[in-house]
Amino acid sequence: MAEPVILKMNVQCSKCATRIRRAIKNMHGVEKVRASPETGLVIVTGTADALVLWWRLWLKIRRSANIVNDGTPEQIPPEGRMTHLAPMTTYAVSLQGCPELRA
Repeated sequence: MAEPVILKMNVQCSKCATRIRRAIKNMHGVEKVRASPETGLVIVTGTADALVLWWRLWLKIRRSANIVNDGTPEQIPPEGRMTHLAPMTTYAVSLQGCPELRA
């Protein structure tokens, strides 16, 4: 099962939470929607795309959301190994102008 999509929104009251639930509950890939006025989080379980949910909320209720978790599993590197995310580059260093290293 995929991880849930978590959106941070300005959910002020239970009526706002109901409007959010109604806007996205019948979308393709949405199994369950929880909107909490206490935490301001909208948690969507299923296979729905986070960006599509964001657009749907913007089009239906004109409220913006911040994507906290997009539902993809977190990549954990294998233990004991260090992985470099940036490409390895080599740099040529010239020490000709350094007076402390001239001897």
